[in-house]
Amino acid sequence: MEEWATPTGNETGAVTADPAEGTPVLKTVGPTRRPDASGASIARGLCGYACGARSVPGRKGDAMARMARHAALIGSLAALALGFAACGDDNEGGGGATTGGGGGTTVAVTLQEYAVLPDSDSAPAGEITFDPENTGTEEHEFVVVRTDLAPDALPTTEEGIVDEEGEGIEIVDEVEALQPGDSGSVTVDADAGSYVLICNVLDEEGDAHYALGMRTAFTVE
Repeated sequence: MEEWATPTGNETGAVTADPAEGTPVLKTVGPTRRPDASGASIARGLCGYACGARSVPGRKGDAMARMARHAALIGSLAALALGFAACGDDNEGGGGATTGGGGGTTVAVTLQEYAVLPDSDSAPAGEITFDPENTGTEEHEFVVVRTDLAPDALPTTEEGIVDEEGEGIEIVDEVEALQPGDSGSVTVDADAGSYVLICNVLDEEGDAHYALGMRTAFTVE
């Protein structure tokens, strides 16, 4: 017996021989359906995959989960990097006056032959702590002077040191006798205005460190 599809495409037929005449007879066996390859069927299939109605078990879902975990990890690492960068900016970067938790300001000062080098040339009005360090090879001192005069125009004695009782200046505070390698600290309550930071040592050779250049302007804002 031989089978084939009928012209409608929905039935199959079988050819058998008629017992009486031996002629082929077409008999209907039953309905059959061909795969639906229409555009609507394909669109429904694609929509099902896109919408998650159909997925490949253990593949697409796992891949999406891994991508989500990786994205979260990258975000966390980026946040940590920004945090470390911020900390680095606070603790490094060439200094400058720093503000303490209590609202005061700290200014580090380097004393050397022959210069006074604060890490900032200004600070807000209020409590200011100066931390001078002698990095030179000679004894130095640190003096905070309130004045409207230029740093190189302060009144001086015959030896060339600043006359601390001279006109137009006010000695605010000081750290005396800093030997090489020593450091000190002095805290002042400073009003807004102009100041000069100096070393007022007269050394054994008779040299006045102020006259040699150990002076610099400082502004309280």
